[in-house]
Amino acid sequence: MNPGSLSYAEPEDHSQSTQTRRGGQERTCLLAVQDEFDSFYSFIWGFSDAETMSKTLKKRGFTFVGPTICYAFMQATGMVNDHEPGCSATR
Repeated sequence: MNPGSLSYAEPEDHSQSTQTRRGGQERTCLLAVQDEFDSFYSFIWGFSDAETMSKTLKKRGFTFVGPTICYAFMQATGMVNDHEPGCSATR
C-alpha cells in the first residue's frame, strides 16, 4: 500500500470538549469575580503572594492556577519585581 494513500481515522479528541467546558467554567468564575469586585483588575491586584492568589482562585473555581503560574503572571504584570538592584531590566 502506498503510504500517501493511507487514510487514518482521527482518534476521538475529548480534550477539545474538556477545554470548551473548562473555558465556560473560567468565564463563569471571571464574571462572578467581576460582579463582586467591580473588575477582575481590582480583585487580582489585591494579592501580594502567589500562594494566596492560587488558593483563592482555586476556591473560586478557576483551574490551571497553581502558584508557579500565578507567580509568572505577577512577574509579567509588574505585581512583583524580583530583579537584583542594578539589573538592566530595572533601568
